[in-house]
Amino acid sequence: LFEKAFKSVKNQKYCIFLQENQNWEMIMIHLWRKFNHGKLIACPHSTIRYWDLRYFRDEQFFAENSKKYSLSYPDYYAVNGKATYEMFQVAGYPKNKTVLVEALRYGYLQELLYKNMVKSISKVKLLVLGDYTYKHTNLQIEILNRALKYLPKNIDIYFKPHPNNTFDIAKYKNINFKLVTTSLDIIFSEVNIVFTSSITSSCVDAYLNGLPIISILDPTTFNQSPLRNNK
Repeated sequence: LFEKAFKSVKNQKYCIFLQENQNWEMIMIHLWRKFNHGKLIACPHSTIRYWDLRYFRDEQFFAENSKKYSLSYPDYYAVNGKATYEMFQVAGYPKNKTVLVEALRYGYLQELLYKNMVKSISKVKLLVLGDYTYKHTNLQIEILNRALKYLPKNIDIYFKPHPNNTFDIAKYKNINFKLVTTSLDIIFSEVNIVFTSSITSSCVDAYLNGLPIISILDPTTFNQSPLRNNK
């Protein structure tokens, strides 16, 4: 399909693609080069997870003068922040190919940050951000269920499920969940503390918004939080 597309389309100056280092990306890059199109820009849209080995290559992968190890790779990597940039440098990505760009995903947080600084915290309003896996979300809710007896009686608990995991909260009869499906920019203005799984990237949004965060770590595996090593 890529071969047919790149062969039939007129010569393109640029291509920006979502970088996850999936198998299809290697094929796409190779065929983009084969048909002599222009600059190719890889864009990781979210956090770079230190445990996700798809993002890491031996440094010889980037050696342009090494026919034995070199594979086709993009002209530039457009990264959306200091943390990602530093992670790429540790991973051996060429500095001259790594470019800092504006993190449009997080632009909405600037106004919210001010609102959260001035709003009242007289009542605990807890936002539970579900994960894309059932396992991590279930661990989250089980811990919350056990913790209820230690929490204020008048606490408001909001639950926002991950779009890929419609977790059934009905079985937890003693937790008075308020199910929310609105975007984060709306719900962040309603709450004053956030409870996340160990793996979701949505905790970064909450962190940048200045909200205090509780991240549950899965005791059966290693720390997969995007906020690992952050105070």
